Amino acid sequence: MQLITDKLLPFFTPLLIILMMGLAGCSQNTSKTQGEKLAMGTLNGPLLERDWDAIEKEGVLNVIAIYNSTSYFLYRGEPMGFEYDLLQRMCDDMGLELRIKIARNIDELFDMLNRGEGDLVAYGLSITEPRKKVVSFTEYHYLTHQVLVQRKPKNWRTMPLHRIKQNLITDPLELLNETVFVRKNSSYYERLQNLMEEMGGRIYVKPVPGNRTTEEIIRMVVDGDIKYTIADH
Repeated sequence: MQLITDKLLPFFTPLLIILMMGLAGCSQNTSKTQGEKLAMGTLNGPLLERDWDAIEKEGVLNVIAIYNSTSYFLYRGEPMGFEYDLLQRMCDDMGLELRIKIARNIDELFDMLNRGEGDLVAYGLSITEPRKKVVSFTEYHYLTHQVLVQRKPKNWRTMPLHRIKQNLITDPLELLNETVFVRKNSSYYERLQNLMEEMGGRIYVKPVPGNRTTEEIIRMVVDGDIKYTIADH
């Protein structure tokens, strides 16, 4: 089987954090540029707020998450996930009931929050300037960096290591005139745009529908449907 590789590109180095946003953070700036709306989703509907007093009085913390293999998922009927475990422990300490609401994709996270469907979002997202203008971030829980995902050469098992490396992109400059597939509303898309400005060249960035998860896009690389994508390491 042909494998993918996550050769590290040193210029892909933003922070990844767990995003947990109070609604007050979303209501500070209701006038968004088109670029900010693209970065954050459509932000449809009125902006709603619910402060801590209202949460404590109701005794319920409503959390918006995306169903995936790390943040929140069900295993044999039991909820699990890194963010889920953190939130459940917090709610236990504060005497709150935890209720999880599922967003279909990253674009929908912010719309649901602004519509008041949740008190916060629990999901790993990179900090970007457009996002900082409309949401409040917690302190980060872990760090990561972005990497290029690509296929190893067909006969890589019989090749020496130096030959394998010769067939792989190991420098961002080698991405010039290549095509990379990412979600348009992702930090990967934004980083590729910035990278083109830094290098003074062209990378063909092809958008993938927002309902495609990173895991699904990586699978497209594995299956040979696309050559390159970006993912968190």
